[in-house]
Amino acid sequence: MNNIILNLLYKNKALDIKIFRPLIYSDLIDYVIITTSRSIKHAESIKNNVLMGIKGYKLTNNFTTSGEKTDWIVIDIDNIIIHIMSKNIREYYNIEELITNK
Repeated sequence: MNNIILNLLYKNKALDIKIFRPLIYSDLIDYVIITTSRSIKHAESIKNNVLMGIKGYKLTNNFTTSGEKTDWIVIDIDNIIIHIMSKNIREYYNIEELITNK
């Protein structure tokens, strides 16, 4: 499942893709993927193509942030959380540090 999503992200030219396992065990989340988009339009394109791409693999989209023109999109596919962020938002919130506790 992880490889399917990663391939979709790479195919859609998502930047600086990082994969993390949560520090605390959870039945809800196995992995967190953080990636950067070049623009809001690029982020929307990544989101739409990932959601279309998972349809043939029996993966479930549990949640996707709604609305357009946002610098931060969150997708919950089965037990994987994907953050698609602009470079500025990613640097500002630095959620990698929260996830890895560094």
